[in-house]
Amino acid sequence: MRIGAASLCNGGTIEGKGRRVRIYDTILFDQEFELFEHRLEQTIDLVDYVVVVEAGHTFQGAPKPLHFKEALPQYESIRAKIRHIGLSSLGPPETSSWQRQVLQRNSIVLGLQDASPDDAVLVLDVDEIINRETLERIRAGELKGPTRLRMTRHYEFVNAIAPRSTCCPSSADPCPADEKVTRSARWGELEPNWFGASGIAMPYRFLTGDEASGLPGQSAYEFRRASPRAERWDDTGRHFTSVASEAKLAAKLKRVAHTEYSSDRSTYPPHLDRTRRHGVHHRGWWYSTIPEGDLPEDIQALADKHPKLSRDRCSMPSNWRRRMVRNWAWLRMSEWLPDRLVQAVDDHFDGLIYPLAPILALSFWINQIKFRFFVSDKTHKNVRAHAHD
Repeated sequence: MRIGAASLCNGGTIEGKGRRVRIYDTILFDQEFELFEHRLEQTIDLVDYVVVVEAGHTFQGAPKPLHFKEALPQYESIRAKIRHIGLSSLGPPETSSWQRQVLQRNSIVLGLQDASPDDAVLVLDVDEIINRETLERIRAGELKGPTRLRMTRHYEFVNAIAPRSTCCPSSADPCPADEKVTRSARWGELEPNWFGASGIAMPYRFLTGDEASGLPGQSAYEFRRASPRAERWDDTGRHFTSVASEAKLAAKLKRVAHTEYSSDRSTYPPHLDRTRRHGVHHRGWWYSTIPEGDLPEDIQALADKHPKLSRDRCSMPSNWRRRMVRNWAWLRMSEWLPDRLVQAVDDHFDGLIYPLAPILALSFWINQIKFRFFVSDKTHKNVRAHAHD
């Protein structure tokens, strides 16, 4: 990895009213080097520091190496800008996956100890890459408080986008219960349903609190998970969900905080391979699509460097097959279906698709009715608080 010396000059600092405003790009890291290096190539000259927090355990408690620590010598040319926070552990064995995530997220403060109240802190994951236009806005002093960063959602391929959040479905959104296999999209003209807002940015004082102004401090995790009054900025970057080679679903689902998605059924390779090929969410929530037109310059740069991370637009199977794969992806998660039956269908899906078609079509309408009429308002609110759509 080679970054020019100009990347170290001034960084994301600006002069304003006698003080320098700095930008701290904070991320959680597992081993997504492809996206990390793309991040550097796109933004390193506009930020002051990249705070990289990694841990010796996954959120589900499995031990793992500190990959970034081992790779630090590769980034010697920009070492002054990188602040590595290595956590040997995320707690004792009885710690929950969500408690581990809270600990790792909140550890970004270890890289912010010299931050001033008005310095900008980006609370992101490594696969959430802010664009240069948004960094320029921050450098110009436009960031006044907690601000949600709405980014295009990319799913499993850099050139495939997915609707709204990749986290949790809600009947308040049309996508999880939408019968449409395809949604028209064109690069440069994307509608709001293709943007999610899981990342957040704020002046540092919102993390620490300010007694003089009566501003209570709040943790980075709390801000990211639930900030309903935060301002929202549109078209701020890309969220490359499950795109990096090291973050493919078969491995990712065994590491994330959502332990309910890590069962053998959820991670069964034939199932994940089939949904990937058909551009379907692995639990059947929605379809991804490849927009028409030329790829934006930043996405094209990533696709050129890592061709295996993009797919041919013509490689998408027929809409009918995609519908059947999606309906089965949803139905197979039903607890009343025996594991052996689910595995048998997964193993022989292509040969069973026609006899199963009526059942799969019926399952879709049952789920649509369920989400429209039988999910409580409380569940809607809880889901949306975690989805940041």
